[in-house]
Amino acid sequence: MFTSVDYAIEIFDFSVIIDKMKIVHAVFFLVISLLLIRNNVRYHTLGHRDYLFMLMITIAVTIAFLMPFLFIVYISYRDVGTS
Repeated sequence: MFTSVDYAIEIFDFSVIIDKMKIVHAVFFLVISLLLIRNNVRYHTLGHRDYLFMLMITIAVTIAFLMPFLFIVYISYRDVGTS
């Protein structure tokens, strides 16, 4: 399937990087979810400040989600330029 052993090792290392990023994302989303649940339980009614907090959390999660994608794109294009 692979033309050389080096290419197979490179693909394996790349998949390990992706799996590590998935784990980081899962932990990050778990922490964010727990923060949101804690705030909603503590305050029985949500006020303006709480909605702003949720909006900021949503923006942070979106940015955190895009960063690994941009990292993968960067690695892919960097490797294309060196080969």
